Amino acid sequence: MALGWTWILAAAFALCAGFALQRGGICAVLAVREVIREKQWARFLALLECAAWALIGLLTANAFGSMSINAWPVPASIMTAAVGGAIFGLGATTNGACAFGSAGRLAAGEVSFLVLPPAFGVVIARRVGLAWHAAPMAFGISGAAFSLLIAVLVIFAAWRTWTAVRGIARSPTGALGALAAPSWPPALAMAIIAFANIGLLLLVANWPYTTLLVDAATGRGMENSLRAILVLIFLTGAVIGAGSAGAFKFRGAGFRDLVLRAVGGLIMGIGAAMIPGGNDALVLVGLPLMQLPAFAAYAGMVAAIWLCLGVCGAIQTGRSHERR
Repeated sequence: MALGWTWILAAAFALCAGFALQRGGICAVLAVREVIREKQWARFLALLECAAWALIGLLTANAFGSMSINAWPVPASIMTAAVGGAIFGLGATTNGACAFGSAGRLAAGEVSFLVLPPAFGVVIARRVGLAWHAAPMAFGISGAAFSLLIAVLVIFAAWRTWTAVRGIARSPTGALGALAAPSWPPALAMAIIAFANIGLLLLVANWPYTTLLVDAATGRGMENSLRAILVLIFLTGAVIGAGSAGAFKFRGAGFRDLVLRAVGGLIMGIGAAMIPGGNDALVLVGLPLMQLPAFAAYAGMVAAIWLCLGVCGAIQTGRSHERR
């Protein structure tokens, strides 16, 4: 019975995470594109805020003995992680969306993303010998640095809490209206995803769907079937988020779209096998645990997306000049 309630609660967390993902329009490719083209940093910073909230939750759970943050594995090679992140970023740009964005766009009715799942790339990565190796590693910050980290997190949490309380005090109906709005501020969506992630980590361990694909392809992980059900519930939450916002629209898949999703998924899968997982696993687990390889992987991913979008933008600009 206890196990049943555990999975029911986990399903509720997954549903909330999917709903928030859709309402917040979370996607690393979109975030970098907004920085390049519009100088808008809100979506990009929201991804980092998510990691900060996740770290607060993980440290709290560790302090109360609910989990040990020292028990999580970490890639042995920073260089491998950086290369894997860059490969994943290249695949995400080819695909048109990262792990978060792909789930959101599939749930909004873009059926071409059905051919994306990085499992194909993960299986190939396993066959060519790129399977990931990891070892447990202690939390990398201690002493005065740890005290400084706690102080920064407390200030961050107090600032975000104060702004939220002040907004509710000024307009309670406006705050409720913001939750009912079809589009949420990215920071709000990522905060909800971060706390849902903590609940899922406590109940089910490593849940992000790209990590599940890596585990399934390489024969690792526990309760993968139940974790797969949680992924479906996560997508269901995203579908509900799209439908309730009037954003769900069935879109057929053209040949070009299918090719881009398949090639992008293949490349993303190879990168995911080296990180491991995708940017969802990095933001929700790797970065919050202050793993240096995770930072290297995330930097590699962002750099690759930035470079690819910059090159594509330059090519489009050149073509437009030629037409004139």
